[in-house]
Amino acid sequence: MKEQREWTCLKFVIFCFEFYAGSSKILYFLFPAAHSDAEEDPCHRTYCGRGRQCVLMAESGRAECVCQEKCRPSFVPVCGSDGRFYENHCEVYRTACLERRRIYVVHSKDCFFKGQSEYNKLKSTLLEMQPKALGSGERSQQRDMEEKRALVDAMFKYLDGNEDGRLISDELEKVIATTSTYFHSVKTYLVKRLSVGNMFYVFSDEGITVLQPSECEIRRHLKRTERIVATYEEMCPKGEGVSPQRCVWSSAVNVREKYVYVTQPLQSRLLVVDIQAQKVVQAVATDPFPVKMLYDKSHDQVWIITWGDMDKTHPTLQVIPQASVGEVHHAIRTTFQRVTDFFIPPTNLIITHVRFAFVFLKNEPAVHKIDLETFHRVKTISLKNYSCIPASMAYTHLSGFYFIQCQSKSLLGAPAQLLVDSVTDTVIGPNHNITGQAYVSPDGRYVVTPDPRRSKLTVQTVSFQGELTLNQELDESISVSDMVFQPSFTESNQHMLVAASGSGSDLLFADLSSGRTEVLRSLKEPLAAQAWPWGGANRVIVSSGLFGQYLVTPSVESLFILDGKQRTPHCEVSDIKRANTVVWVGEV
Repeated sequence: MKEQREWTCLKFVIFCFEFYAGSSKILYFLFPAAHSDAEEDPCHRTYCGRGRQCVLMAESGRAECVCQEKCRPSFVPVCGSDGRFYENHCEVYRTACLERRRIYVVHSKDCFFKGQSEYNKLKSTLLEMQPKALGSGERSQQRDMEEKRALVDAMFKYLDGNEDGRLISDELEKVIATTSTYFHSVKTYLVKRLSVGNMFYVFSDEGITVLQPSECEIRRHLKRTERIVATYEEMCPKGEGVSPQRCVWSSAVNVREKYVYVTQPLQSRLLVVDIQAQKVVQAVATDPFPVKMLYDKSHDQVWIITWGDMDKTHPTLQVIPQASVGEVHHAIRTTFQRVTDFFIPPTNLIITHVRFAFVFLKNEPAVHKIDLETFHRVKTISLKNYSCIPASMAYTHLSGFYFIQCQSKSLLGAPAQLLVDSVTDTVIGPNHNITGQAYVSPDGRYVVTPDPRRSKLTVQTVSFQGELTLNQELDESISVSDMVFQPSFTESNQHMLVAASGSGSDLLFADLSSGRTEVLRSLKEPLAAQAWPWGGANRVIVSSGLFGQYLVTPSVESLFILDGKQRTPHCEVSDIKRANTVVWVGEV
């Protein structure tokens, strides 16, 4: 009887394991529990990374990061990059910490089924041991029947919850519910393996990494040696004098959640990544050194600025029409010469179609208004009276103002930002004494300008009547490399800005309605400005869509995923070098 009870317990364990494997949902606890007064807890603002935890040292009272002592029990099977099968994500990163090496989650069906087969072998071994527990002697047909009867009896007793010797509908429904939960979990797991939406596409030295932010999972990694479908050439071929082989990217755009276009300046081309297939399907030849792209959603065309060489001696403007159509694409050179930059007003929930773009020519104090349908020049807006050679533009539909940042030879002599009336295309004049590149919130209500002379941010508000007023100057001093807006998670119809530093490891969160700011520190150093020669931000900050919660920003050799709602680091993905080209892909 004792052996029979032990076997029943064993069967119970196996049964539970079988039916609950996969139904648990993994939970990430990246930070230790805060004290009642979070501001006094040194661990509250200490980011340790996955697989590690923050502890308060009794001797010094200081916070230190150590390997996680144990993981919460949950069975969500995953495969590590070391080829091993782990019970959950936490075990992957805890093992990486303990062994002091990089292990990350990969989606390998071979590893997954290998792990399942190992479990099946264990189960088979346990079942093979069962006859010995029931007795000994020569096997026979009668003995086999006794063994099967014993197994059925053990399972019957397990299912008979009230031990009345009968199985009623309620008891069987519990089994059906448990089984349904298991298969639903398996289905969810398989769908998550096939999902290609709500991902960051990260372009680094090693290739292309597709990153799922909420679970900090690498869903796909296209190595630099990956072959292009159309030509079968390598994605990042080794160039002359370049050692070792690595990928060099400069700009990427999302084309209607169907393709990601990304430029390779040293290869004089751009690549087309099919989002559904997660494959590079075409290489499109361009003029030498394509460095900047922008997608004109209104007309389904991609605009490309090329430099000609590293000294920008032969800049051109090229366009790819019908960019979202599944066909062989070609870059068409426009008739405009010496084009150094352009501006296309963004679409939003209110402005769904844009008619005009603006082109800047080399060393010319003017902006040229272009019809996006015909590519004909509509008007030239002269800035000669203000000695302004345009460097960037921004636009808010609430006031109808264009904000033009002028080039400057030195920060001390930086010219003021200019205002242009979009209705009459006339220059109104300087925007107070504000200097720098303007950033406009998606709703058009806020215009934020980082001042390069003082490392300060000026915030202007635009009323629904179109009045532009100087609102506030944010106190935090930060040398802004890039900036994005997120919806406020505490107040309706409000926005928060997130700014990344180009010279330090700080990140600024600012509530635009209240002016409250918070600085997140120690996100590691960004790429040096000279290490990013393609213009624009040497440290980008990219959000997960208009209403998204997550953000991504790179350091020199890693990538940080941030939780914008909590204003904290969510996780760090290590060993991703020079990942300064990132694009978000929403639902596909």
